[in-house]
Amino acid sequence: MSSEVRTAYAPLLRKIHWATVVLFIAAMLIGLYCGLQPPGTSPRRELLEVHKSLGMTLLFLSILRLMVRFATKVPPEPSSSPHGSITTCSTSSCSRCRSPATRSPRPAATR
Repeated sequence: MSSEVRTAYAPLLRKIHWATVVLFIAAMLIGLYCGLQPPGTSPRRELLEVHKSLGMTLLFLSILRLMVRFATKVPPEPSSSPHGSITTCSTSSCSRCRSPATRSPRPAATR
């Protein structure tokens, strides 16, 4: 095992992520376009088959992504804040959030 610290997710995980994004957008656009076609027409049937194939591919990619995710290490959270820049921790078991130096003061309740 290497002792180096990862600063990003595994390359395979990133490739699966972006492939999922592209296929999801394609499936959504095809599905929306199929909704505009009259029922029972040839283009609609053919596009729905492509739409279903993309959906099954997305299912398998999601399963593969979970397997790769559990097999690889996660990069550490940024050190700028205890839990990243978007979320905040509300658990009392977190030592960084219990520390008065890292906690922001909460405003007193007004009546």
